[in-house]
Parts: sequence; structure tokens; C-alpha cells
Amino acid sequence: MKNKIKPRALLQGIPAKRWYLAFFYGVVLAAGTTTAQSFEQLELTAFDNQRFHSNSSSWADADGDGDEDLFITNGESREPNEFYRNDGDGRFTRVDNALTAKMVPSFSAVWGDYDRDGDLDVYIANCDYTKQGGAPNALFRNDGQGQFSPLTDDPVVTDAQPSYAASWVDYDGDGWLDLYVVNAYRYANRLYRNRGDGSFERITTGPVANEVQHTISCSWIDYDNDGDQDLYVINTDRLAHNLCYENDGRGNFREVYNALANERFIAARSASWGDYNNDGWLDVIVVDREDEDRLFLNMQNGDFRRVTDPEVDFHPDFSGNGSQWGDFDNDGDLDLILLHHFEIPREFHQNQGDGRFELLTNEWTASEEGFAWSLSAVDFDADGDLDICQSNRFRTGGGILHNFLFRNTTEDCRSALVVSLQGIASNPQRYGDQVRVYGQNPAGQSALQMRELSCLSGGGYTTQSGTRLHFGLGDWSIDSLVVDWPSGAHLRYEDLPWYDRHLLLREDGGWAELDDFKRLRIRATRRPDCPGTINELWARHFTAPLEWFQLDVFGAETLVGEGERLAVPLVRGELVYVAEDVCGQRDTFSVNHGEHLESKIFPNPTTGLCQLVLAAPPGQDQAQVRIYDTTGRLMDDLILSLEAGFVRQQLDLRHYAAGTYLVQIEGPCWQSLEKIVVMQL
Repeated sequence: MKNKIKPRALLQGIPAKRWYLAFFYGVVLAAGTTTAQSFEQLELTAFDNQRFHSNSSSWADADGDGDEDLFITNGESREPNEFYRNDGDGRFTRVDNALTAKMVPSFSAVWGDYDRDGDLDVYIANCDYTKQGGAPNALFRNDGQGQFSPLTDDPVVTDAQPSYAASWVDYDGDGWLDLYVVNAYRYANRLYRNRGDGSFERITTGPVANEVQHTISCSWIDYDNDGDQDLYVINTDRLAHNLCYENDGRGNFREVYNALANERFIAARSASWGDYNNDGWLDVIVVDREDEDRLFLNMQNGDFRRVTDPEVDFHPDFSGNGSQWGDFDNDGDLDLILLHHFEIPREFHQNQGDGRFELLTNEWTASEEGFAWSLSAVDFDADGDLDICQSNRFRTGGGILHNFLFRNTTEDCRSALVVSLQGIASNPQRYGDQVRVYGQNPAGQSALQMRELSCLSGGGYTTQSGTRLHFGLGDWSIDSLVVDWPSGAHLRYEDLPWYDRHLLLREDGGWAELDDFKRLRIRATRRPDCPGTINELWARHFTAPLEWFQLDVFGAETLVGEGERLAVPLVRGELVYVAEDVCGQRDTFSVNHGEHLESKIFPNPTTGLCQLVLAAPPGQDQAQVRIYDTTGRLMDDLILSLEAGFVRQQLDLRHYAAGTYLVQIEGPCWQSLEKIVVMQL
């Protein structure tokens, strides 16, 4: 059961004084019951020692190794951008490459396969507000291995303007990703059409390409469900209107005057789109930097209605830049997180599945005294739940506020499905694809969940949350999955392995299982100087705690440890280990050190003289032999030299009393324990 706090309606009428509101929220929320939704702030050195004013976080599998890497843009001159390679074990390695070197302020970065070679390229929007006309933007081509080369002679990189954001989109339906760039300070926004030969042409006709306002963000989405990408433009001048354009499917646009376009905002910053009520139509939350954030329900007729129910109202005071939809609790509906500036607490609104939200407190919602900039939600550790990344500009009173990465540590066993899409007739990686999952919800009613793959549609006006679609399955039973491709293909999949899977769905109807995340995967740590030797096993920590068992030859289990890591004894023979989490998921790993050492003592029992024969891996030139009696007293300590990994040594035990002795044999990369019985004549 979801935990609840006092309804938001009880807060109506409180004076909108920032200091008072922060104090009131701190008291009320601290007194609330603890929530099952929890997060852990990771101790990542590169983030904790942040030296820059960060604007955006964008996620993509840049090196093609199956996990999401992180790119951060920094917004001051001479501050390098940052690229973090995901190591696949919940850790990151900072990499300096062509993307990180720059001399102008960078505001956003978006990933897309513009040349259709199967890997993700990246476009960086720069805004040099220190000089008139701004600065050129940058487009880097990916070689598929995470190495990048810049495009140099093309309008998308030679046009200079103060660009806050950009978005990839196939607006004309020809199968090639086009690019839309929004510009601030009353410079015209720019639409670039992909020629299909690695170059772009600037479109100069039509309202989309000629709008001149203080524009800082945009969203390409199919809000009217007609199969093409429409455009919502965020203008941040005081009391300005945002703009909504309807696409006719052939790349022609008509400005529409629905509720989204007619609403006046004090300083709109971004829009996040998601089907929060599971009706198959995209709804939207618009963030206002200086006023209340506003939620709009899609009326399924091209128009929207502002939702004003007190239980989904938001802070009525100074707001921020970012918002993000995501099923953080994996219960089958989209939750909402909101980012605020300075001391206003961040908000986590848990979707109750009936159109209502409950405001929860957890480790992420604690306020920070600084200027927060953007949010992204991504399953960076591939454990089946969404984590949170937050980029920050500066700390209140001066100084750098480092960026945050919060890992979702909610301890439940709810399943999830992740979907990646691959075009065949169209672009291999197509923004605008819609995926619908059909089944029965926990109440036994027929229901659906819908996600649309969008490039830049929330989190802040500069953020990209990867290219994978996440569905929380909770207690749902799944009947089928439908993909509507922008090319017009309508594909239905049935009887797939839905639960705790990462599926690749192709436009030709094929599919593949890419990753069985949320299943334990044991990995071995080997000594670098002894590659055949395993000295530790570890498993990613999905839902604490892990338990480790050892199996004997009859399959009986013995508990041998807890936690993520288990030390492995270096003994001869095969040992089988099992890791199990609290959800009952298991993985098995067999360790066999027998092939690395052969030892034999004969005759055994002995009357005093016997032979010790050792065969060790090549390159091992000595062994230490210690003999102990049953009390643990050291009887002999020998160093034996091996030639080509072999030695035969006579042991003289005639001075030993009759009894049983232990012979411990150790080399640099192996060890063995033998038993010998000495008999009297």
C-alpha cells in the first residue's frame, strides 16, 4: 500500500512567502509517514568535486556496449563539457574526448543517428551570451566505438546564434532525422532538413522556421495521435505565449490556438509530456520559473484542459526549470517529479492510478540551497527502475553546487519492461515511435500504457533521458504490445517474455532480448597477475541484501555470506556459488581452480619417506610447502624451485611421530591443502 501524507488541499491559503513556505513544508513533510519510494545519492567523485556550472544531462549508449553513458554540458566559457562512460556495474569513468573540449558556453546536447549508420551522434547547442550573435553549435559523428569527429562545413554548425536547446525529429517523414534549434534573445529559431547524404539544408519558409522570440526549449510530440510529429515551443519572455504547431504529415505546419498556446506564463521554462492517466494520449506539465507549474490534460480533440484539482496543484511560489515523468515505483502509471530553485523543496508526486497524486518525501526531495537546472530519469544501472540525475548551476551565495545522481533503492519486487526500437524502412533510431502495452491492471480491468520516444520533451529545457522506453508492470498481466511506427507500420506482438526484460523491437516485426535486467548476474574478479585465478565474486546490488550460498555435490546449500561481494577461497577443485536477492532471483557461478595445480603425495600413508609431485601453470617458478600437526604446530617450511612448472621432491618424515599431518602448498597464483598419514615401522 502506498504511504500517504496530509492532502495538499490542507495547504491552501498559506501565505506565499518563500521562507514561510519552506519552513512549513519542512515541518509538515518531516512529520509525514515514510514512503516506500527511496533513493540513495551516489558518492561519485567526479560529481562531488564538480567545478563547473552545469546546464544539461543527456544519456545515450554512445559506445554501443549496452548501457547508458552520460554527457553533461557546462554553461560558462572555458568550462569543458563532461563525458562519463558507464562501466556497467553502477560506476562511471570520466573520459576526455572531442565532446568535452570547447571554449564557449554549452547549454544542451541531444543524441540521434542522423547518418543512419546504427550509432548515436550528438548535437551540442551553444549560447555565447557574452557577444552579439552567439556562437556556432557543434555536431559530432560517432564511429560506433564512442569516438567522435566534428562536422565542419554545414549550416547546422556554421550558423551562429545564441542556442539554448535543439531536438532531433523526422518532421517530413522521409526516414532521416532533421534538426530543430531554438534560439534566445529574439534570434529566429532554425529548422534544418537532413538531405540524406550527411549534410543539412536550412529551411527558411513557414512559421516554424521564422518565429522570433526569446525561445529556450521545444518538444516534438504526436499530441493529436495522427502519426506525425507536432511542435510545442517554449517562450520565456514575461507573460509570453508558448506556440503550438500541428504537422500535416508532409512537413507543413499550421499554428493552432489551443489551451497550451492561449495560456500566459510569467516565465515558462520547459514542458514534459507523458500519458499519466493511461488513456493513450499525451498530457503535459509546463514549468514556470516564477509561478506555479501547470498540468494540462489531453482532451483527445487537439485541445487541452488545465487540471486544477488541489491535490495535483504545485508550489504556488518561486518555481524552477525542470520536471520529469517516470514510473519510479513500477506500478503501471507515471509519477511526476519537479525541480525548484534555492530552498524550495523538490517535489515527488506519486500517481495513485485514479487521476490523483500524493506528495511524498524521500531522500531526493530534500531542498538544496542552489540554482538547480535540469532533470533526467534513466535506469543507468539496468536494475529495472528509474534513477534521477540533476544538473546544477551554482550554490546560493556563490560557489559551485555539484551535480546529483540518485539511485532508486525502492525495495520491492515489481517487474518492469524496457523497449528499444529499431527502424528498418525508416531511420534505425526513430523519434516519434509510440508503444502501447495492453493488459489487465491490478483491479482486473482492461488497461493500457503508452510511451512515445521523444528526443527533448522535458526534464528541464536542456535534457535528454536516453532512447529506451520504460514500463512499470507492477501487478499487471500483459496481453500484447503494439508499436506504431512513423512510417505507418502497425505491429502487434504477443506471447513475448514481458517481465523484467529489455526487448529490441524491429520495424520488420522481428524482436530480440537484449538484456535480462533485474536478474542477478554474478561476475568474477581475477588477479591481474594470475588471470586464471578467481579471488572474488560480486553481483550488482538490486534489492538489498544479497545472500550467498555454496552448493555441495548433492545440491545442498550452505549460507556463506551476505552483501554484494564474496571472497572465494583459493582451493583445488570446483566450488559452486549461488547469489539470491530478496525477490528470490538467483544466479549461479562455478569456480574451478583444479586445472591450475596438480599435487600428489605418495605413498600415503607413509612410514617416513614419500614423494611430493607438483605441476603448476607455466611461469610459476617456486612453491612454499608447510607441514602442520593436528595442533597447528609448524613442523617444516620448505621452498621448492619449479622447472617449467614441475617439481618432484622427496620428503623425509622419519623423525615425525605417528599421526595425521596437513601439508599446505602455496604458489603465487594457487594453493592446495593435502593430508598425509605417518605410520611407525
